[in-house]
Amino acid sequence: MKIFGKLSICICLFCLAIYILPLCSCDDNPLDEENKNRTRIFIASGNNQEERVTAVLPQPLKVKVTDLLGHDRPGVTVTFSTADATASLTPPQTTTDANGFASSIFKLGHTAGTYLVGVTANEDSATFTATAVDPECPEESLVKISDWPGEQIFITTTSSSLLDGSGSVLIICDPENGTAEKVLETTESIVDLAFSSRGELYLTSRDKIFKVNPHTKTLEEFASYAASHAVEIEPNQGGILTGVIDTEIFTVHCAAPAIRTLYSQSNALPECLAVNPLTRNFYYVSGSAHTYQIIEREWDGRTAPGTASVHDIYTPTAEPAGMCVDSTGTIYITLDGNDYFRTIGRLTADGAWEENFFDFYAHGGNNLLAGRWGDITLLGENLYLIDRRNNRLVVISTSGEWVKAYQSEIFSRLGEENERYGITASRTWDSI
Repeated sequence: MKIFGKLSICICLFCLAIYILPLCSCDDNPLDEENKNRTRIFIASGNNQEERVTAVLPQPLKVKVTDLLGHDRPGVTVTFSTADATASLTPPQTTTDANGFASSIFKLGHTAGTYLVGVTANEDSATFTATAVDPECPEESLVKISDWPGEQIFITTTSSSLLDGSGSVLIICDPENGTAEKVLETTESIVDLAFSSRGELYLTSRDKIFKVNPHTKTLEEFASYAASHAVEIEPNQGGILTGVIDTEIFTVHCAAPAIRTLYSQSNALPECLAVNPLTRNFYYVSGSAHTYQIIEREWDGRTAPGTASVHDIYTPTAEPAGMCVDSTGTIYITLDGNDYFRTIGRLTADGAWEENFFDFYAHGGNNLLAGRWGDITLLGENLYLIDRRNNRLVVISTSGEWVKAYQSEIFSRLGEENERYGITASRTWDSI
C-alpha cells in the first residue's frame, strides 16, 4: 500500500507539471518580455578617428542597438550629441534600420583636442571619441578659398593656338559657351593639373609639382620627385593631393617631405587616377595590353589604405587614357584604341562594367570623327574631354548622350593629335 501511495503521489505531481509548464513558457515569462523591451547600444565603427580641425570624419559614427537577449532592434530612436557648439552631427537623431544599425556623420569643431559624442537609445548610452589636430601647413587647412572662378573647366596642353612657345599653356574655359582664355604659359612640359580640396590649383611636370598663384598667374614650385615620371594628380580630402606613377600611388602633404608613398603597385597606369570626393576612396588602373584591372581601395585620405576591390576589364583594341569618378562611386574611363574602337567605359557603383557606355566611333560614323582622346573630368551632370584629332572640347552627359562640342584650335592645334593634355573642373569652393 505504501508503494502504491507513493506511486500515486508521483503520478499526480507529473500531471500537475504537464499542466503548469505550458503556462510558464518563455513567450510568457515576464522577465523575458522585459528583456525584449529594453535596449542595449554598442559602438559598431567610427570610434577613435583623428582628423584636422573642422574636418568631416571619413567614417560615420555607427552604432548597433539590440534587446537584452541580443536580438536586433529596428525602428529605435537614436540620438547623437556633442558639447562643442562648433562641431556638428548629421543627422543628430535617427532610427535604427532593419538590422539595428544607426549612424551619423561628425564634423569636428574649430579647436584641436579630444571630442566626445554621446549616443543614447532609450535607457542605454555609448560614447565616441575623436581627435582634432591642427593642419601642418596652410595648404592642408580646410578653410576654403575662392581665388579661382567656380564651375569652370581648366585645361593644360602642349598644343593650343594660345601657346606662343614650345612649352605648355594653362587655359580656363566657360562650359556654358565654350569661350576660353590663357591663364599662363610656361616652358615646362606640364603633365596634369588638379585643385586641392581647399581650392588651390596645382600643376605637375615630370619632376615637379607647382602651385599656381591666382593673383600673379605664375608657377610656384611646391615639391619635386627623385626621378622623372608622368604624374597624374587628383585632390586628397585628407591632405593636399593624391598622385600616381607607374609603380606607386602617393600623397602630397606639407613640404619636407611633401611626397609620401601610399601604396606600391606595379604596372599602374599613370594616366588613370580618381578619388571619391565623399568617401575618399581612391581608384586606379593596373595592367597592360589589353587586360586591365580597375582597383578601388578604401582610404581615409591620411593613413594607410584598407581593403581593395578589383574589377577585371578586357579591352582588346584600346588602352585606358583618362579617368574620373562621381560621388556615388561611378567611374568613367576613356578608352583610346585603333580607328574602330574609341569609347568611354563606365563602371557603376555596384560593379557593372559597360565598355561602350559612349561609343565615339558609332557617334561619328567614320575613323576621322571617332577622334583621339585622353584625360576626362566631371562637372555637374556632364563629362568633358578633348578630341585631339578634331580640335574640340566635347561634352558627354552622365546618361551617355552627346551634349555638344566646341571646335577650336584653342583646345588642340590642327595636325597635332599626340599632345599631352590635362583637364579638371573648378567648384564653388566657398560652398563646399
